Amino acid sequence: MVYKLTYFGGVRGYGEPARLMFKHAGVAFEDNLIDMNGWPSIKPTTPFGQVPVLEVDGTPIAQSFAIYRFLAKKLNLAPGSDVDQALADSIAEYVKEFDGKAHDYFVILLGFMQGDKDAEWKNKVLPAVDTYFPVITNWLKNAGNGYLTKAGLSWVDFFAAEKLGNVVNYCNKVAEKYPEIKSYVDRVYSLPAIKDHVASRAKYAY
Repeated sequence: MVYKLTYFGGVRGYGEPARLMFKHAGVAFEDNLIDMNGWPSIKPTTPFGQVPVLEVDGTPIAQSFAIYRFLAKKLNLAPGSDVDQALADSIAEYVKEFDGKAHDYFVILLGFMQGDKDAEWKNKVLPAVDTYFPVITNWLKNAGNGYLTKAGLSWVDFFAAEKLGNVVNYCNKVAEKYPEIKSYVDRVYSLPAIKDHVASRAKYAY
């Protein structure tokens, strides 16, 4: 299969978990980075006017979770049983909820949106951290293997490590308050191919 991943340049966002899966599996793909100036002409060519888009032998697949689940099956990163897959889906949805609380802060920080980033951090991100991180910590403890499900490393870990890592690698106080989350992110980022990729990728905050 020939893979082409299209996402914005200048930000990791929802394109990065797919990249991490490709890198971990050692599967080649075209990383098609687009800039904001070119987006208006590209937008109408995408299935839903959004990115990421993954083209598989020329067929475009849109929506990030559809892309991740497809790649999980193709790259042997899907949990084994139907129940494990449903649990992974539920955890991913929960992490996505958290990312929705943190998203605007990082978009403002990167200059893609106007707003009071300090107020976003204080009033939205930190309360979300204290709501979501204890629950995610319990999932890690219950799995007992260093990852989020008892099935072991799966696609949800690449998504979660990226989204949780945005915060724990940005703020030392959060990392110190939730050491299990920090250790988890470091564990995923220390996988050999992922470690090499993270070391060489652009240092964007999100």
